[in-house]
Amino acid sequence: MDLQPALTCAVVAPLPLALWPGQLQRLRKARIRVVASHVAAEDFDPWLALVRQAGLLPGALCSLVTCDLPWLVARQGKGPMIVVLEPLETDTRDNWQAFVNLIAGLIDPHMRFAALPGPLCLRGDWRPDVHLDLPLIRHFPCDPCTLSGSCPGPLAPTQGLRPRPQPVSNQFDLVEAATGQIELVDGRQYHCDSEQWGMPEVQTAVGRGQLYLDQSTKARLDDFAEDLRLIERTPSGQWQPSATPPFAAEEAELRSILCELLGIVVDIGVGPLRYLDMLAPMIATGAIRYLGIEPDLRHLLAIAPHLPGAVWAQGYGEALPLPDACADAVLMLRSVNHLHDLDAGLAQAARVLRPGGQLLLVDNVTFGLLRTTDQRARAHAIPVSVTPFEHFRNDDASEVLARLPQDWPVLRQRSVQPGGSNQWLLLLRKPGPVPLGGQSGVG
Repeated sequence: MDLQPALTCAVVAPLPLALWPGQLQRLRKARIRVVASHVAAEDFDPWLALVRQAGLLPGALCSLVTCDLPWLVARQGKGPMIVVLEPLETDTRDNWQAFVNLIAGLIDPHMRFAALPGPLCLRGDWRPDVHLDLPLIRHFPCDPCTLSGSCPGPLAPTQGLRPRPQPVSNQFDLVEAATGQIELVDGRQYHCDSEQWGMPEVQTAVGRGQLYLDQSTKARLDDFAEDLRLIERTPSGQWQPSATPPFAAEEAELRSILCELLGIVVDIGVGPLRYLDMLAPMIATGAIRYLGIEPDLRHLLAIAPHLPGAVWAQGYGEALPLPDACADAVLMLRSVNHLHDLDAGLAQAARVLRPGGQLLLVDNVTFGLLRTTDQRARAHAIPVSVTPFEHFRNDDASEVLARLPQDWPVLRQRSVQPGGSNQWLLLLRKPGPVPLGGQSGVG
């Protein structure tokens, strides 16, 4: 299983042949790998020559309407190229199935297939040979689809698209003030300053004991264990910083589980990967075969050199590019609440997990930061584009557990409680015998 990161691709509007040399030169300077465009049949061979002379890989852009057998036959035997499918509002599941049946009989080893982003439900089980990185093209908002059975198409006026969930923060500020909702033992008082957070959210965080004092001078917090101190309630009803480092117990438990993993480990949503000190020797000794899945190609390219022997794939948790029952363990470490569709992501994790395999879920819930006005001003001066909201929900362990199969044994469950951090953990086993070479029975 050698899955490569996506190729950076540019989709170019149709151009006269004379304008293509300049366009291709600009694409090379932008480090584009693939250029896809609609090209007239009479210009196709000269266009191929221009693209290859520029050191780029040609992508013949088409739709399910135009990509018929004569169209494909006319482009076979012309050397390496990618056929790039562009979704249309007339696409249906039947169209896609007919296309899959069509290309199943092709024998040209140089012709590969890719698809621009579109509703995954229409493609069915078909997975492209090549994954394209198209940062300016968004996935259709009807993924996941509200319909079952036939579909009128992603852009049809009668589709009734369901908006994708909007990203939300899992942190709010409590700013130092003359009077407030939270009072520390030293007399400092804080109140919630955000219009986005009402009293129910604040009270939930307070009830969980999830308030932290920002003791850093940083605009952007990057080490919660060092930058924050958990606030505990005193018997008099006031609050004081805890002497215990936050996240210490939770991280110790998580690391104790990770060090027991064996076999094929699939990590969904690797992000800026942690635990390199543990994973690297486990991979080097052959204790695990590690596959990291991440939608952001930048994260993959940044982390890959630091974990030799790992395999990486650009993909989404809701549509894993993996076969059924291939993994001994599936990890979602702080990526559960980042899924657009939690039910689809959990179903995919269950699909790729072997019977007897383990599912490890970790994430964080809403918390409040006690800050001075200066600290708040520095933090809020950072553009949202630099520190975007990434959560789509702030579910706790119990809320996620309720959406998992009820016959899966729960090996460990750590919910968020006062006196601990806002990090929760779930470890479950998929029913069935423990696979040979799989886990050693953690829990």
